[in-house]
Amino acid sequence: MGAPAPRAILLLSAAASLGQAYFQIAKELLPLAQTPPHPLVLGEPGPACAVSPLTPLGSGLAQNTSDDFLVYHSPGFAGGRGISIVTTPARIQRFAKVRPPSYANDFSSPPYEERPMPGKGRGLVATKTLHRGDRIFADTPILLLDAEAFGGGGDDDDDDEEVEGAEVQEEHEDDIHRELAALAVSKLPPAMQRQFWNLHAQAGDDAVMDRIDPNAFELHIGGDTFFGVLPEMARLNHDCRPNAVYSFDAATLTQRVHALADIAPGEEISITYISPAQSRAERLEALRASWGFECSCSACSLPPELTALSDRRVAETERLLERLKRGEDEQTQKPQVAEALVSLFRQERLWADAHEGWVLAARAYCAASNYWDTLRHAHLAAEASALWGGAGSPDAVEMARLAEAPEGEACWMKAVES
Repeated sequence: MGAPAPRAILLLSAAASLGQAYFQIAKELLPLAQTPPHPLVLGEPGPACAVSPLTPLGSGLAQNTSDDFLVYHSPGFAGGRGISIVTTPARIQRFAKVRPPSYANDFSSPPYEERPMPGKGRGLVATKTLHRGDRIFADTPILLLDAEAFGGGGDDDDDDEEVEGAEVQEEHEDDIHRELAALAVSKLPPAMQRQFWNLHAQAGDDAVMDRIDPNAFELHIGGDTFFGVLPEMARLNHDCRPNAVYSFDAATLTQRVHALADIAPGEEISITYISPAQSRAERLEALRASWGFECSCSACSLPPELTALSDRRVAETERLLERLKRGEDEQTQKPQVAEALVSLFRQERLWADAHEGWVLAARAYCAASNYWDTLRHAHLAAEASALWGGAGSPDAVEMARLAEAPEGEACWMKAVES
């Protein structure tokens, strides 16, 4: 059997023959050497060649339909970092001509180092002072798995025979999808395969999925959900009051990590795995259920009396957010309510959620025709929104515009007219 052509995007499909399943390359797409540097480009189909057969998969999947889940891989993507994608022929089109920015995957002089962390395995620790807003790193996924194939679940049915048949079919499809995931890993460049196998693995009977499940991030791309494996991101441990935040740019398949607060040399860099704006009990339960560990961060280690105060402050932030969104207050009172909200975010160190408070405060001061306070909160909101959702997010764009010329915005003009 011929070897796959180098620097080509290969489409591999599951096929069944005489009870034995084979993975074959159905199409060979445009070689990356003929395209600008390192984008993921789809082109015209070329000659087919075969890959060694894998373990028999029973009856296999239906062939040549847009619903087949297939493996696409590009060893030359992102400067040779490579990527494997498990999805359908229809959805792979959205990845055409993706080009990561030049700074993505540049780990030549990172501002951190990996160290053993007591009770956490390993983590990333700052080696120099990082200021709020500093980019810590940016990376691209090495694996993207379509959530429709790997999300699990299914509808309940009252008919026992139908339920049993559905369960057998679901187990069969799960087996095929696991084989696809294993194949996707095997098609990565050797350096990325080593990074994948060095990831933390949960206890289980599938070496590939036992690494994907605890390390994958949910990524939203063009209206669809994928699970992405980014090895560098997987080294960041959880904290309910994190000092870093990440945002994903679907257009370039780039995940960016920025400092939320100043980080001193020797301090661990952390992100949050859950919404931190919850009570301590809710946070602990969410982390146990999804990741199986007991959080011991500073917010979860407070004595009972301080935990109760913290929980009340968190609940109050939710109440004030809803109050401002519903517009319950008179126009002149909204700035005071917004200031109270921002103060609670600061006291609770909820920097990951503070952007919403600053956005509401900027709008409230704008509606009150208060120039300097509008300017102050709009600048804070623009920065925080860009860190949280990217510079192109609606809140970041709106707040940057408001910070530039408050008097020209609709909220200001409405206040003047009234």
